[in-house]
Amino acid sequence: MNKANSTLLGALLLLTTFGPGCDVHLLPDTGVDAGGQSTRLEVSLGSIGAETLGDEVEGVRLTIVDVLAHNEMDDTWIILNAREVQLDLLATTRSDLSKEFPVAIGGYDRIMVVLSGAAVLHNDTWQPATVKQMEVELNGNFLINEGSDLQIDFDLFGALLRSPSEGWSFEPRILAYVS
Repeated sequence: MNKANSTLLGALLLLTTFGPGCDVHLLPDTGVDAGGQSTRLEVSLGSIGAETLGDEVEGVRLTIVDVLAHNEMDDTWIILNAREVQLDLLATTRSDLSKEFPVAIGGYDRIMVVLSGAAVLHNDTWQPATVKQMEVELNGNFLINEGSDLQIDFDLFGALLRSPSEGWSFEPRILAYVS
């Protein structure tokens, strides 16, 4: 499947997910959308609070399906990536998503990260973790300008729990800001 078909399939999937009340919007590559300027936004993923996990957790891996930004003015979700990303939350460096799609310059009121799974490295073995919430939304005031970067961090403090009977569970919480 080529990239255009993959992107279109992803957009249609999002349309069915968010229903008729909210549109998914793909901007043109020309730098102008309906008279407004657009830019390519760098999205950087990382974590905070790793020191709270203790010694038994050797690694935490998330599979991220999508990152989106919501434009309140026209009630649309803007796709910021269209590929699955494996994120190591205990890595010392951040993961940067490529600048895949243009984003209209302006204000956004929500950021959403869509997950498809998580795993915990314990005793040199990757064990699946139940993800308590696959779509994580953060409300805020995110102003995107030319050259802006979106920083998204997963807060690990209290997010990872282990039950003797049910195994690992992960309750994702995100923080985001634009620089």
